[in-house]
Amino acid sequence: MRQILIVLIGAIISLSGNAQETTFHGKIAGIDSAQISVLVLPLKKGEIPIVDKIQCVHGEFDCRIKLNLNMWHLVKLRSSAFNSVFGKEKTSSQKLKNREIIFFIQPKDKVSISAKIGEYGLNYQITGNEISVQRNEFKKKLYSLEEQNNRLIILRDKSEKENPNAKELADKLSSINDQISHIELATIAQHPDWNNSAVRLADYPTDTISKYYKKFTTDVQNSFFGIHLSKILNAAEPGSPAPAFTLQNDKGKDVSLNDFTGKYVVLDFWGTWCGYCVQGIPKMKEYYSKYKDKIEFLGIDCRDNKQAWIKAIAKYNLNWVNLFAENEKIAEKYGVEGYPTKIIIDKEGKIAIKTTGESDEFYDKMDELFNK
Repeated sequence: MRQILIVLIGAIISLSGNAQETTFHGKIAGIDSAQISVLVLPLKKGEIPIVDKIQCVHGEFDCRIKLNLNMWHLVKLRSSAFNSVFGKEKTSSQKLKNREIIFFIQPKDKVSISAKIGEYGLNYQITGNEISVQRNEFKKKLYSLEEQNNRLIILRDKSEKENPNAKELADKLSSINDQISHIELATIAQHPDWNNSAVRLADYPTDTISKYYKKFTTDVQNSFFGIHLSKILNAAEPGSPAPAFTLQNDKGKDVSLNDFTGKYVVLDFWGTWCGYCVQGIPKMKEYYSKYKDKIEFLGIDCRDNKQAWIKAIAKYNLNWVNLFAENEKIAEKYGVEGYPTKIIIDKEGKIAIKTTGESDEFYDKMDELFNK
């Protein structure tokens, strides 16, 4: 199972009433003080995320957010303390589960977070809205397996440097993830009336989504999260023709996908507000240097403002083609479920691979294409 909480976009079902202040209070056993970065992402096309910082003092923190949009929002709480508390011996260059706190909110919600430090990740429960209570039920069943997932990733990292046990650990890791998927899908099937079942299902391939989506209640299918699933089922997938587009580059000139007909093309959907996107820039630059003579790299900045985008191009020395998406039309065409999303288009103009999040699968595919 991949990380479940990717950034959902797509159709919106607005909630009744006016947008109001939302609050959340948290307690973390095992962390006394920390600066926590808050990312609040409105689940609506083109809306810019809310970014803030709060302080955790004596293991507790509070946050008040004025939500101007009356809809679902995704909240991510991150802190260097969430990683440093585990120490270098339990840190990996790969993404580990439960190293941040993630949940959904609506205007007027008053959310409480109770977290404690596990051996390899944060074990947290959230109350205050129905979707969080549903999420807690999934987490109770999956947390111990997610801890094993983190442990094996860390061991695999060490084995790659110190001894040749990586294959054995990779097999164990695959087995753990199969168990996670089995339990998760069984829980989804057991609760077709839960919105969080639709949230979880979005992580799976389209054939799996199609199978379970049909079993959802009408209310879930018509919810924001259900509508998102229906859009995934109809979005661009590997093997399908890459949708055409024209966007402006950082010099204000139009650039079209047709300009690269007959070439391999990378599309990197990202945003300056996306921490994982920024963390992935060094590896993108490594592969750009490696294959820039064989494949065109196009960075497509989404849900951002132009000033932040222009500054980021200079700050991170992004030498590939940089394009700015004024709205969500292109992301919708390509079925972007979260950021970053990376796509390789082959010489015939078809999608060769599409990945969400920082994934070795994307880079492995590039190596496979050009090292035959």
